[in-house]
Amino acid sequence: MRILSEFVKACDDQADRLKGAKESELSGEPTRAPMQRLVGLVLPSVLFLASLVLSEHGQSASPSVPDVCDEAPLLQASVDDLKRTRTSSEGNCSMTLAGSEIYVLRAVGFARIEIIRDGDIDSGTVTVLYETHDGTAKNWVDYVQQWGELNFSPGGRSAHVDINLYGPVTMNETVPKFFYFHLTKAVCGSCTVSLGKYTEAKVFILHNEGANGAQG
Repeated sequence: MRILSEFVKACDDQADRLKGAKESELSGEPTRAPMQRLVGLVLPSVLFLASLVLSEHGQSASPSVPDVCDEAPLLQASVDDLKRTRTSSEGNCSMTLAGSEIYVLRAVGFARIEIIRDGDIDSGTVTVLYETHDGTAKNWVDYVQQWGELNFSPGGRSAHVDINLYGPVTMNETVPKFFYFHLTKAVCGSCTVSLGKYTEAKVFILHNEGANGAQG
């Protein structure tokens, strides 16, 4: 760009000289022959342009164009990072209970325990193992102890287990009895699964339907 601008300036200077020569002809002043005048006007511009090109070539090398091959490792690294990010989230899930405390009514006859699959729910079938343990509520007095497994097919986000309750509905207790529900293990053949935030819950057996959180 610098060479072009300087060449344009040189041409403008020569044009001014040509204009002056034309005015000299009109005023009757002696001038050189047309061919000599043309050579005298054009040749200095050509020589000036040639000198600029040579000096520019000698002082600095032409700007280098970035090689696409130089950028290839960076592009590949970005792609690999993206793949790792996707892989870290795909196929990972966790199994959790809905909360650490569950309230149920003895009159309903069973306690429904919800288990939730968080994360990737589409990557495989998950099997969750569970069991109950006595708290203040006792087996065959207040509930029926239970253990087993629950399967989550791909796409399934939640499932439930029903624990049978036992004992007379008319019991008048000031403090609700409770038993424990545990998630003990989760397995998946084609994905990575772990136990989540809530792996144990206290299941309170209520007699009053007005209690918060009781199932109806």
